[in-house]
Amino acid sequence: MSPEEAIRALYHDPKIVETLLALPVTPELVDMQLKNRHTTARLAWEPRFHDPHLPKWLHRIDVPVKIVWGEQDKIISRCFYKEFSRLLPKAAIHVVKNCGHLPPVEKPDEFVAIVCK
Repeated sequence: MSPEEAIRALYHDPKIVETLLALPVTPELVDMQLKNRHTTARLAWEPRFHDPHLPKWLHRIDVPVKIVWGEQDKIISRCFYKEFSRLLPKAAIHVVKNCGHLPPVEKPDEFVAIVCK
């Protein structure tokens, strides 16, 4: 994805998208974007984003878990949170309406209320 496509995919609120896209493209911003992409690739790629053995581990988690998902998440499909809830016996699903991939950023008050319950 281009930086613009990534921003549009991360957020549901068009005001946030337009505000971020209106930021001047400085060398510092480009550097930060590259560092973020590099870190994501290094830390979250295989096997974490795709781990065929994950189901054999998730069911072993026996403490309460909160899964907070943006209803309009365009980065990770809804089928994942449904599968996580199936594999995590004590999972509580919280779907944040009118929200994309980043509930803590896009709906911070609602996110904090969910996490602090």
